[in-house]
Amino acid sequence: MEPALENEPNLPGDEIARILDSAEDIVNEIAPEVLAEVRASEEAREKKQGKKWWRFGRS
Repeated sequence: MEPALENEPNLPGDEIARILDSAEDIVNEIAPEVLAEVRASEEAREKKQGKKWWRFGRS
């Protein structure tokens, strides 16, 4: 059973676009830091467990 769909917000299109632009700015601002943290975590795990052969080609 699928959950009921929520009603669309009662906002003008330009307000919705502004909110989405702000959300995109937030994601773009933190993405490099998050990716660096994930890669560092993966590298630490690989060093601890040994590099897997199927991970070739990753930079």
